[in-house]
Amino acid sequence: MRTYVWLILCLASWQASWAQSSLTVSGYVTDQSTGEALIGVTVYDTTSRQGTVTNGYGFYSLTLTTAVSRGLRFSYVGYRTGWLAVGASEDQELDIGLVPQTQTLQQVVVEASLEEVVEIRTFDRQNLTMEQVRKLPLFLAEPDVIKAVQLQPGIKTLGDGSSGMFVRGGSNDQNLILIDEAPIYNPSHMFGLVSVFNPLAVNSVQLYKSNMPARYGGRVAAVLDTKMKEGNRYSTQLAATLSPLVSSLTLNGPIRKGGASYFVSARKSLIDLAFEPGGALFLVPGFYDFNLKVNAPLGTKDRLYASYYQGADQLRTAEGFSNDWGNRIGSVRWNRQWNAKLFTNLSIIYSDYDNQVLFRDSLRDYSWLTGIEDLNPKLDVYYYLNAKHTIEAGMGTIIHRFTPGQSADPATSLPEIQALEHGVYIQHDAQWGDRLGMQYGLRFSLFQNYGHHTWFEFNENYQVTGTATSQDGIYHSQSAWEPRLSVRYQPSTQQSVKVSYARNAQYLQVLQNNALAYTSLETWFPTTPNIAPIVSDALATSWEYRQEKNLIRLTGYYKWLHNQLDYVDHAQLVENPRIVSETRTGEARAYGVELETEQSTGPVTWQASYTWSRALRTVPGINRGETYRAPFDIPHDGRITGVYTLNDRWEASANFVAMSGRPVTLPIGFFIDGDDRRPVPIYTDRNGGRMPVYHRLDLGVTYTTPVRPDRPGTWSFSMSVFNVYGRKNPLGYAFRYDPRVDAVVPSQYVLFRTLPSFSIRYNLSFE
Repeated sequence: MRTYVWLILCLASWQASWAQSSLTVSGYVTDQSTGEALIGVTVYDTTSRQGTVTNGYGFYSLTLTTAVSRGLRFSYVGYRTGWLAVGASEDQELDIGLVPQTQTLQQVVVEASLEEVVEIRTFDRQNLTMEQVRKLPLFLAEPDVIKAVQLQPGIKTLGDGSSGMFVRGGSNDQNLILIDEAPIYNPSHMFGLVSVFNPLAVNSVQLYKSNMPARYGGRVAAVLDTKMKEGNRYSTQLAATLSPLVSSLTLNGPIRKGGASYFVSARKSLIDLAFEPGGALFLVPGFYDFNLKVNAPLGTKDRLYASYYQGADQLRTAEGFSNDWGNRIGSVRWNRQWNAKLFTNLSIIYSDYDNQVLFRDSLRDYSWLTGIEDLNPKLDVYYYLNAKHTIEAGMGTIIHRFTPGQSADPATSLPEIQALEHGVYIQHDAQWGDRLGMQYGLRFSLFQNYGHHTWFEFNENYQVTGTATSQDGIYHSQSAWEPRLSVRYQPSTQQSVKVSYARNAQYLQVLQNNALAYTSLETWFPTTPNIAPIVSDALATSWEYRQEKNLIRLTGYYKWLHNQLDYVDHAQLVENPRIVSETRTGEARAYGVELETEQSTGPVTWQASYTWSRALRTVPGINRGETYRAPFDIPHDGRITGVYTLNDRWEASANFVAMSGRPVTLPIGFFIDGDDRRPVPIYTDRNGGRMPVYHRLDLGVTYTTPVRPDRPGTWSFSMSVFNVYGRKNPLGYAFRYDPRVDAVVPSQYVLFRTLPSFSIRYNLSFE
């Protein structure tokens, strides 16, 4: 570790003599109309051709030579280009507000030419704006972050409307999903038909696939990092939406004009208000969520952010069954700009997830509770040595408390587990000359089980041989070194080649019967003396060609997963204190090729992608020890998305998806058992069959009233049709014995066919 850190610091100081005759320009980039920070803005000096990008709080720092006059250009998608003159010969603090672009689509997409794109994007980061999310055909008339992310190449989903994301061969629980740095352990409402991301509350979305920066840890597949809106610092804004499924209300504005601001939003489902279980609907789902954020500048050098989110779901039946689950998170973050080059962020983060099943009638009073609670203090440091070298470092500790499963019967309950997850990292972003960029870093993680706990001991056949008990202190530890390296070479102003490697460790996993991600019943389980952490090694390489508003990208990747967990056939994951005996660990691998293109011509913008990929597992004790398909092994996957902007009022969009059927374990035969003639299936290979090819077409149209001085606000009307031609994409199969033919008859069940929907949105801004 010392040698690696010393090497990073030495390489970062390589050009120290260059900085002796330089000045540093630093500041914040915001939305001029609201004062909210803009993340990922390109800051470029047009004379020296040096630049940087704003960090997660809108802060930038750029060190330049003083020998020439210069002007800084600020570019960001959806905003007009901003300019600042730099004329002094000493360090300066220059803030700027960018003006939102509200004209036609060809004006909205702001692109710098490749020779001027200075961000060292050596990791697989994709930025999504909420404007881009809203332009897509809406599912149930609700713009949704996860539905938009699922359209990106390399990301698989299983079934219509599901919120599951299987990124480059990773499981759904191998994604780190963040809201203002706090983890979300279940991102779905209503079984995944709606996600936890209120579209009125999200400011920015960043997606990392496989190769994430060293500041992220604890997951091996992907990172979805979202930031909530901070609130308008200059005027009060009101927004409301209404659709057949959901209604929402948002209010934000200044606490002190030009200074502190607030943002508050609430969202509620309508179906549970209109229906009672047992009538028209056997199952009645419902949810609500609530977002709150306060942003307070403390002088010119310090800023304080406080964020809170709470969401809850309830599923009810007339027979007394209910399933309740929800997330509750909060974070307090203190930013400080110590000088023009040093920026720090100190955070205290809280996260709580609970999932409870209840079954109460005249004969039964059953309950089952699972959950996880976290408290995470952490520190991040950014040091901008000069325009070509930036160092990031940080540390943090997560205090976990797991509730793997509690019921009224102690004999079937699993004891609580306490654990500490530590992480420390350092990373160097470097650029040598105009063509070569590098980002490399190292993360060290340490996971420790502690406190009073009793666990089973198993032999090689997973039979219980005894128990062990810890009365206090640390009784089990696992650690991992996690290096990250990415190199980007730009042979010309229009082309770039990238190669990256990353190792990641994950110390907690979900135990869940259903891979579809529709089920809400799941148990988060940590690394223990019986369960090893998952470790992944991911390689990726890509070639990119960009010319003005056209982009072609070809990416290949290969990933190895060690200690991949899976379940034996007919595993019992509920009310099973010996749940570990139902699991097995082995190896997994995923590989693929992604081809994507983006084109913008006049009022039309479209994106197309094709992915060929495989996701395979080899786990002793499952499928006779032979390699089998992962539940999300979908070899062929193609998507086309297009947006047509007729004028500043009308906009139309379309989305077409076609992919191989997902793997499924189907019986090869049946035998009839008992007097009731019950069919008993006979299975062979796990996931040896496939569903039919999946495809659908979605269409949407939006009308927005223009801004007029005599109107107090604007209206937006959206209509969409999901699965226009009514394709019967099966969610699963059921088998029943038909005495008329004396045979077992299969039938498929479908979640959605053609599904039209609409939404109405109203925005009002006043002093």
